[in-house]
Amino acid sequence: EGWPDPPRPPARADAWRAASASDFPGAADPADGPLAGLRVLDLGQVWAGPLVSRYLADYGADVVKVQTTKRPWGSGVPGSFDPSEALAWEWILRNRRSIALDLKAAGGLDLFERLCGVVDVVVDNYAPRVMRSFGVDYARLTAEHPRLIMLAMPSAGLDGPWADLITYGPSLSALFGMKSLNGYPEDRQVMEEAAELDPIASAYGTLAILAALASRSRSGRGQFIELAQGEAGFAGLAEAVVDWTWNGRDSGPVGNSHRYYAPHGIYRCAGEDQWIAIACGEDEEWRALARLAGHEDWPGRADFATREGRIAARTELDGEINGWTAPHDKRELAEALQAAGVPAFPVLDANEAVTDPHLAERRRRFVLDEDYPGDELLNGNAWSLAEAPPTLRLPSPVFGAHNVEVLGEYLGMPEAEVRRLEEAGVLE
Repeated sequence: EGWPDPPRPPARADAWRAASASDFPGAADPADGPLAGLRVLDLGQVWAGPLVSRYLADYGADVVKVQTTKRPWGSGVPGSFDPSEALAWEWILRNRRSIALDLKAAGGLDLFERLCGVVDVVVDNYAPRVMRSFGVDYARLTAEHPRLIMLAMPSAGLDGPWADLITYGPSLSALFGMKSLNGYPEDRQVMEEAAELDPIASAYGTLAILAALASRSRSGRGQFIELAQGEAGFAGLAEAVVDWTWNGRDSGPVGNSHRYYAPHGIYRCAGEDQWIAIACGEDEEWRALARLAGHEDWPGRADFATREGRIAARTELDGEINGWTAPHDKRELAEALQAAGVPAFPVLDANEAVTDPHLAERRRRFVLDEDYPGDELLNGNAWSLAEAPPTLRLPSPVFGAHNVEVLGEYLGMPEAEVRRLEEAGVLE
C-alpha cells in the first residue's frame, strides 16, 4: 500500500507578505542588493562567523565589523587590509565597514547595546565564556530590542559539559566524530582536513538568519538563534551512526574508496603528481569504463562481475585501473570517460582551479567594483540570484576606519564624541 500521505494543515492567507521599508531600519535602494538596508554587527572570529556576515554583505547588507585593535585578529585566512592589494577584496572581510569597539572597556558594553537597538542582526562565534566576560546577555538584549536577531555560533553549544571548550575547526571535527571517517584503512590513521565545519556551519547560520528575517516580516519580532557548529556536521555521519547502531559495525576510514561503489578512487595519470577521480555507482558505468579501457573482459571476471565482488576485490581492481590510467593525460581521459557516461574528473591543484575556464566563467556572475584591482574574482559565492547577483562593493576595512561614519549614521553621535571615546580606549 505504501506510506499514507501525511495530513497537511491549510495554508494561512496571511502566511507571507512583501517586505516593506520598515523591515530594515537602514532601508536603502533595492538596486543595491536584496539585503540592502539590513544592518548587521559582525563579532565573528577566524572563519565561521565572518563567513556568515560575508554572505549577507555580498548581497547588499550593511555589515559592520566590530573588532578591537587591542586583541590580535585571529583569522587563519590570509588577506590584506590594503585596498590596493587584490587580497583585500578577496578576503573574508570584504564588503563591510569597521568600528574598533572594546567591549571590556568602561562604556564599551553600553555602546554595543545602544547599537543593538538600531541594527537587525548580531553575529558571533565566540565561546560562551567570552560573551559572558563581555557582559553580553542574549535573553535581555532580544527582550529589550524585540526586532533584533542574534546568532550565536559556539563550538559545542551554549550549555552542557563541552560548552566552554576552546576549539578550531579541525579539532572540533575530531570531537564530533567526523575525523574518524577520514584516512586510509590500511593503517587506521585519521587524516587532517581543512576545517570543513566552518563553511558548513556558516551556511546553516546564513539560512537561520534568513529564516528569522522571514519570520520577523510576519510577526514583527526577531529572535535568538543558537547554532552549535559541531552539530552542523552530524549530517555527514548519518550512515556511520546507523551502521553502528543497527549492525554493530565501525565504519572507520575508507581512504579514496567508497563503502558501496567500486571502482571509486583517485588514479595516477601521466606526469608528476597528476591524478584522475573515477566513480562507478552503477554496473552500466562500470561496463562503459571497461569498454573504453579496452578491457571488456573485466565485467566478465567472477571477482569483478558484481558490485559486491568489486568492493571485496577493490585492491586488485584499483591496481588494474591504475595500470590503464597511468599513461593518459588526466583532462583528456576525464573527457573521454564523461563522454562514455562515466563520472570522472581531473584532480586539479590550486593553480589549476584558479585558471580553469569553467570555474572562471562561473565566477564572472559576481559583479565587480570598478576599483577592484584584479581582472576577476577568485573567491565568489556558490549561489547567485538571477535578478540580484552578489556584488563586490568594498575591500576589507582597516579595523576602526569607520568609527565616525558608522556611529554618526547609526546613533547620531557627533565626531567630537567619537574622538573622545577613541582617546578613552573605548573605540580602540
